[in-house]
Amino acid sequence: MKIAPSIRAFTAITCLSIFVSCEQDQVEEETVPVPVNEAPIMLDQSFDVLESARPFEVVGAIEARDPEGEDLLFSLETDVDLLVNPVTGVITNKGTTIFDYETATVLSIQVSARDKKGATTRATITFNVVDVEDGPLTNYQKSFVDEYIYLTYKLSPTASGGSLSEKWRQPIKLYMDGDLPDNFLQTVEGYLNEFRALMQEGTTIELVNSQQESNVHAVLGPTGAIANLWPDMFALINNQGFGGYALYNSDGDFSIFNGRIWLGSTDEGLFKHELGHIIGLGHTSDAYCEDQVTSVMCSGAADEFNLFDREIIKILYDPNTPVGLNQIEMRELVTQLLINGEVSI
Repeated sequence: MKIAPSIRAFTAITCLSIFVSCEQDQVEEETVPVPVNEAPIMLDQSFDVLESARPFEVVGAIEARDPEGEDLLFSLETDVDLLVNPVTGVITNKGTTIFDYETATVLSIQVSARDKKGATTRATITFNVVDVEDGPLTNYQKSFVDEYIYLTYKLSPTASGGSLSEKWRQPIKLYMDGDLPDNFLQTVEGYLNEFRALMQEGTTIELVNSQQESNVHAVLGPTGAIANLWPDMFALINNQGFGGYALYNSDGDFSIFNGRIWLGSTDEGLFKHELGHIIGLGHTSDAYCEDQVTSVMCSGAADEFNLFDREIIKILYDPNTPVGLNQIEMRELVTQLLINGEVSI
């Protein structure tokens, strides 16, 4: 009678053990994939926009898409006076347009697109500003006015001069000194004739036979030729790689009254360039020198005057162009000459 319970107990435990073992064999873990949120897709984009674009006019629309098909939120990431619609991505001007061809032909900004889960993509939007004539001057004439101011007020970092307009108001008497080749003075006379034709005020340029007669002294030769003659200039040019150098003085009435020129060679462009400094010109801007040397007043000068060179000298030495004007006053004067048709630009 005591044996049976023992057997039942054993049997129950065995069955339980078998039951648990069978249950473990039948269960399989299932792997549930976790969704991965992909960032919006947006590439760099560019738009052409007229410089005459009006306030609040549409100037572009950002293109982007979300891989999951969600709506996107667009934002400007550059501090610029434009508006972007956060839902559509449409870009518009603010109350005042920032597009001006004469100021910048290209404008680039950063924008972003963000989905609802916060994934963000950035891209560059480039606006190509399209030139529009907006009178009374053409854009070409405006560039001439800019160049006149740049050249006659010596705004290049490699030139210096007075803050008010200045020029010669007496005859220029040039003495050529140094190791002069045969017939070089005749060649110089030809160069001077080109200047004479442009200096309408009647400011004469003549070659003289001695330093005592001169108010402009030019020396042709190596830098050592001026070491004792002009130690101040020698200190500026020695071992600096210059081909020539010019310095002038002006008085309290804004009149240039003397000058000194060192020439390292007989090159035509070099002579005209340095004499151009003596009559009150600085260096031409990079717009006319960087890709192709087109002006006598470029560093590494052209041999021939270009249109801007000629007209700038004509205006500077016109009887109606006063000295002592600041840049704003001179800009107004040159602009009016162009409007009146007195300048051939």
